[in-house]
Amino acid sequence: MMQITKRMNRAQAIVSYLVFFILIAAALFMVSKYIRNSMSGKIRQAGDSIGGGGQYDPGPGYGHYHSGKATEKTTVRDKSGVIQPQ
Repeated sequence: MMQITKRMNRAQAIVSYLVFFILIAAALFMVSKYIRNSMSGKIRQAGDSIGGGGQYDPGPGYGHYHSGKATEKTTVRDKSGVIQPQ
């Protein structure tokens, strides 16, 4: 009788640990999207602050930049670095 009780206690402990680890894994999985988006936003913000908010467009000529918005016109930087509207 005592041996059966020890086995049941051990089985219950294993199940408890298994449920605990599954809950931790599920929580990490659910939070991972938030963390990934947060890190992506911070990297994008840092890149935008370096690039002046524009995105580099490797088109013909020297340094085409555009803002990524469809309503704004594309601008071109000449060799001296001055932005020229197109």
